[in-house]
This record gives sequence, structure tokens and C-alpha cells, in this order.
Amino acid sequence: MTYSNRNPRGPWTCFPRPHIGFRSARRRVTHRDKVTRAQERATYKVTDRLHRGRTVCVPGDHIAATVSAWLAELEVRSPLVEDLARAVTAADWPAVYDIGDLLAVSVEVAVPA
Repeated sequence: MTYSNRNPRGPWTCFPRPHIGFRSARRRVTHRDKVTRAQERATYKVTDRLHRGRTVCVPGDHIAATVSAWLAELEVRSPLVEDLARAVTAADWPAVYDIGDLLAVSVEVAVPA
């Protein structure tokens, strides 16, 4: 059986060799990726300024639920809670301090002991 093309792997192969024309599936990890991962893993110390001794350490995605629960005890609902959580995960600390003052909470980055 002879084939008209000169492909050494036979005429049934239409894919190029992996080292020719293909990029690696891995992508470079940038500094921004590392910072984003660190912010996702970060733990924050959230303090209720209206109740003495109420401080919890929570990950960034639990800040809104924690503060909402505290406000629900006072029968208060506020859209600022979501803004606070968004500002914390974006590391917009001036906004975190301003919104925290309005909600009577303080948020700090928890440093592991």
C-alpha cells in the first residue's frame, strides 16, 4: 500500500507535532495573580464597635455575612455591607475605613501568630 503524501506518520494524521505550533497549557504566574491569591486567602479581624468584646476573624468572603448578622440583631439592613466587603477584597482601605465608620465596625488584616 503506497500513499501519495510523504508524511512519515501516514496520511491519517492531520495534527501537527506537539512542539510545532502549540503553546504550553501552562501560563505564566504574574505578580498580580500572587497578590490576588493572597487577598483571597487573607483573614480579616472584624470588630463590632457597638458591643464590647465582639471581634471575629473571618476570610474576606464572610465579612458581609458577619456584619449583616450583627446588624440584623439591631433590626437594621444596609446595602453598605456589600460595599464594605467589596472594598476589603479590593484592598481599598480608605473606603473600608469610611464605610466601617458608618456601620460602626472596624476591619483589619489579621496577622497569624
